[in-house]
Amino acid sequence: MTAQRMQAAQSSVPAWGIQPSQIPPRVELLRGRSSIELRTQARGVAKRVLVGYVIVVTFAFLTGDDKLLVALLAVVALVAGAVVFVRARGDWITRSRQEHAEGYTVWRKGDVHRPQVDRETGFEIRPAGASRLTKREEAEALTRVRDVARYLDGQRRGRR
Repeated sequence: MTAQRMQAAQSSVPAWGIQPSQIPPRVELLRGRSSIELRTQARGVAKRVLVGYVIVVTFAFLTGDDKLLVALLAVVALVAGAVVFVRARGDWITRSRQEHAEGYTVWRKGDVHRPQVDRETGFEIRPAGASRLTKREEAEALTRVRDVARYLDGQRRGRR
């Protein structure tokens, strides 16, 4: 089976298309990175700083040289990493508040009084007031709305 056929087989959009009633509501997303993307980036920085800290401290104990200096450098690096993480945390919290002010959330465990939307397409995957999605339900809904977005983008390109 070719890659294109495999992708088509996995798609939730039938080959004959979709009805307008099957297209979920779509919101206009804020420009820039979503709060989830900002959080993921901040966590990545924190993990790298922690790994670096562990390496430096391990190196300090394996060498017979000035352990105090190496440990001091590790603490300085850890504090600097914490400062960067706290600043990044503020960025993702601010973005999350902006998303709420616009009337949506991108968080699965977020506010159930706002619709949860796909951070890439803006399509609603959980209506406001509905119960929170499980990880599996969220993954299925994201696949479905991204398929719809690809289908609609293909339709638009075909009209030009």
